[in-house]
Amino acid sequence: MLLHRKLSKGRYTYKLDDCIRKIWVGTDWEQHLYASSVQEHVDIMHKVFPGYLLNHGNFNKHSYFIDYKFLPGTSIMKYSHTPQFIEKFRKFCIDNVKETFPYSHGDWTLANVLEHKGKWTLIDWDTVGERSITQVQRTMNNRLKGMFGYKVDIVQKRELLFMEKH
Repeated sequence: MLLHRKLSKGRYTYKLDDCIRKIWVGTDWEQHLYASSVQEHVDIMHKVFPGYLLNHGNFNKHSYFIDYKFLPGTSIMKYSHTPQFIEKFRKFCIDNVKETFPYSHGDWTLANVLEHKGKWTLIDWDTVGERSITQVQRTMNNRLKGMFGYKVDIVQKRELLFMEKH
């Protein structure tokens, strides 16, 4: 079943019986991964989220697929944007960077988070990669402001200083 189609990136996302399959179509599909190569993306995924990336390969010379583990849960997009929810999401994003450092997800949005039994999990790791403290701060603040406007406190560099200590 087709879940999502992003024509600008030539990407299709399907729900199969046992996994989520992303298919990139076109000769320049690899440019849409943050990593410099598929192998780098695969290697990073095995480090930051072991077992999530199941399989990958070419369909033909103009398309590539990556299969991801199907994760249970429901989208958190439906929740009301109360001050408590916004702060919880903000803290979740920072905590995620701490868990995956020196790599980061890079696309912290409500659409990329599932909740299952009270636990939140990030999905859609296409943009995972190494980033500087400045890049993480800027990207995270852009995403937070885009979703919550001025209701959210920006992420301060001091909250990400753990990135400089390694």
